[in-house]
Amino acid sequence: MDEENLPQQLPYELDLRVASDTPVRGVKIKPYVVAKDRARKFPKANPQLLIPCLPVAKLRDDRIFLKANPQPPIICSWFRKKLTTCSVHPSTVATVQCISCVHLKLKEKSYYCSAQCFSSDWGSHKIFHRNAAAESKTTPKNQQELSHQIRRSVSWPQSLYEIPEQEGEEWVQVASSETYEPSNDDINSLLMLECVAIDSENGNHLSLVQRKVFTNPVIAFPVCSPRRMIAIGSNDDGLAFSVLSYNILADILAKNHRSCPTWALEWEYRKQKLLKEINEYDADIICLQEVQQNHYKDFFEPELRSHGYSALYKRKTNINELYTAEGYIYEGCAIFYRGDKFEVTMKEEHNVAIVVVLALKNGSTGCNLQSRICLANTHLSAGKNKTNLRVFQVATLIDKLQEIAQSQNIPLLICGDLNSIPGSGPHRLIKQGINYGEGRGNTRRVINLESAYAEFLSSSVIGQNHLLAIMDPEKREPRFTFCTPDYSGTLDYIFYTADDRLKVVGLLELPTKRSLGGPLPSPDWPSDHIALMARFRLAMDCH
Repeated sequence: MDEENLPQQLPYELDLRVASDTPVRGVKIKPYVVAKDRARKFPKANPQLLIPCLPVAKLRDDRIFLKANPQPPIICSWFRKKLTTCSVHPSTVATVQCISCVHLKLKEKSYYCSAQCFSSDWGSHKIFHRNAAAESKTTPKNQQELSHQIRRSVSWPQSLYEIPEQEGEEWVQVASSETYEPSNDDINSLLMLECVAIDSENGNHLSLVQRKVFTNPVIAFPVCSPRRMIAIGSNDDGLAFSVLSYNILADILAKNHRSCPTWALEWEYRKQKLLKEINEYDADIICLQEVQQNHYKDFFEPELRSHGYSALYKRKTNINELYTAEGYIYEGCAIFYRGDKFEVTMKEEHNVAIVVVLALKNGSTGCNLQSRICLANTHLSAGKNKTNLRVFQVATLIDKLQEIAQSQNIPLLICGDLNSIPGSGPHRLIKQGINYGEGRGNTRRVINLESAYAEFLSSSVIGQNHLLAIMDPEKREPRFTFCTPDYSGTLDYIFYTADDRLKVVGLLELPTKRSLGGPLPSPDWPSDHIALMARFRLAMDCH
């Protein structure tokens, strides 16, 4: 069959795309593949289909088309091609080769990941040349010629040969599936995806084979050192529990962060990074913000339930609907608590918060009566021009929390993202109880609340220089909890009732700007916020 005429004779044309050209070990690749019927009008290829958050108009045409035009079966085949790796760093793909080794046909120990790597290894590499010549089973005359070759090629560190692009083994098929999850065997290998539409009755091709070769080799899943808890008090005479607060960056908002590599913004990568981080903290109570309702239902709730957590979710009601390839998407706040330690005795949903009363189960306390705490997980409205709105949101929330805490005589915890800096109206209202609106006529005093991280300033567990790098002594808050190229500052907090019923006995260490390694999110930090965690000692109510 004439290959030039083949496209006109086949009824379909495939549109094949992937979200990132850098595969990561253990992160599932989900390609976008659509068969376009040549006889029908199909919307122009829309690269933004790979971006979860899109205005309605940009996706509706494609979705309507796909519903009205059933897709033929599409066969997906995955291939792997091993690349040459560095002689010094076996986990890194080689980019250069020693010229002398090329001339002398010595491949062993001849590949390097960079010129700097070769230069650093030059002392031992030149000995390799001499040993290779001495061990050669050639005649004395040939040995002399070999030595002359070594001297002529010199092999100074700058004498390098750039390896041709994609040099390595042949392509080998590794899977036939719609998706593919790279394994350890794939690290430092190139991947290729082949797709073709077929006739389900006779198996004939209905389209040309569409190929996608990933530009970059598969990389190992990045691993960073976990943050540690710092003890600042004693757990005696009470029951200790920990509370984590974390804005995890909703996927519908992640694509706005252009400073982060595309592969590290993909939800398939970030969800694993987030879950690993959250599990490492091993908190008794977890308060998450910016949790998409589909990710809560399909990922976080089942995953954390398998680790012994019960869950509650409240979607935000003050945001516009976002239309994506999966339909309308919302985000909100989620609370996870250890089911063997706590039970919910009351739950209320606020406009921007979820409020619960958690009771320690009898078996956890050894008391006849249960000890309780009132917990609020909140995420206030964002925007430079919404300060008054945020003050109003805090005021109404505090009114409700004060009513609950005072009526039940229980301590209070507030976790979340206030989208407000220390010293702003919402922050002052929580800490100082100042008048929060025009025309109120008098100042209202609310429950005495303190920031958990202010305890760092009252203890001597951290050296003074490091303390000043992570804490603002005047505002008594962390230097930052949010860090992007455009802005860095504190937006996230854990507040608690500062009396004898609740004491801070530990805090999760805070990173410095230097330890972050750059703006957030990044391959090591999956959100634009950092997590906060405090360990409290709850005085027992055993009367």
